[in-house]
Amino acid sequence: MKWWKRILFHHYFKISAIRHSELELRLFFAKTNIKERQAAIMTAFDFDSAEHKLYEKTPAAKSIPSPAGIWIAYENQQLAGWYENKELEGGKEYKVLTNKLDENDEKIGIPGALYRQPRILVIGRSPLLYGNDRKVIGVWRSSDGLDKNAYKFGRRYMVIFVDAQNQPLHIAPVQITAWGVFQVSFDQQLMAFRETCEQAYASFQGKHHQPKNLLWHSMWVFCPTLKTEKREKGGQTSNACVCSGYEKPTALNWESYCIGKKPIAQEIALVHNSICDWWKKGLPNNNLPKHTSHALDRNQLMMESQRLIEALGWKEEKGKQFLMDNYGKKGRQSLTNEEFANFVNKLQSMQANYDDEVGYWEDMPS
Repeated sequence: MKWWKRILFHHYFKISAIRHSELELRLFFAKTNIKERQAAIMTAFDFDSAEHKLYEKTPAAKSIPSPAGIWIAYENQQLAGWYENKELEGGKEYKVLTNKLDENDEKIGIPGALYRQPRILVIGRSPLLYGNDRKVIGVWRSSDGLDKNAYKFGRRYMVIFVDAQNQPLHIAPVQITAWGVFQVSFDQQLMAFRETCEQAYASFQGKHHQPKNLLWHSMWVFCPTLKTEKREKGGQTSNACVCSGYEKPTALNWESYCIGKKPIAQEIALVHNSICDWWKKGLPNNNLPKHTSHALDRNQLMMESQRLIEALGWKEEKGKQFLMDNYGKKGRQSLTNEEFANFVNKLQSMQANYDDEVGYWEDMPS
């Protein structure tokens, strides 16, 4: 082989070796980048996370009249994906006694947590609803011509409980169905709170106050003041949970009540946008009172009305007087089918509130 061919041959293999090394190096970095990207994806997406659980039931909480607060059963905390060791953060162990008896003829208690000074993000608020016997019938519309004295009124709220640092205590939102005086007072204070937030942030920015949308308001921590008040209804006096105020954000401290500029805001926004029409769950599609289909079953109405009258402790004369005052008739047999169904609804609305169950404190062992 001539000398110049040997030089070309030598350079060819040298260049090929260099290119091969470069190719191996690029492949190495490509594999490394793939691994890094895979690691990043696996870090962002946890296949085994409790966040992927399908919630067939809606976790629920309710108001307690005395001591006044928002109570949630431990079972519902589990449904909501409460974070470990956070079950009692901001609250205290509390049992609600049911009317069911155990083997010792003592009322069975449902364990849970009571938040007397709750901190919540209200990410959903339903229209005004109506119902009876603690069951929601549909959306209240005055144009429907229904007798407002025959029903109870309430709203559903979807909330997320947060700790003192405004970090969520659970994964799935919790539904509070508020009735009666609690609903009225809670909703009034919530609306006032939202306006206060708008004004505080506008003052901070040095701008004029402008109304904000629901997503914006879901980023503010509502801290209602709850107290026990005596209320009378249908001749009965009972305790009621009343919302009398709230902690007020200002231009100086608004960041203590707002998560809108924090990383967690992205997650709350996703939850807020994913619960469209959540409040319609369980409502009949035609939005009509369920009792109308049973209006002709007078025997059933007679038995139900008698049970409700006995529960109210009425004597015969008081029952007759009630019929005369409301229907101009002395006896139930004289009522029309529509009047009879309306009479039963009124009796149901006068029953002692379900929320007025007795409960007691139980401190967790230290």
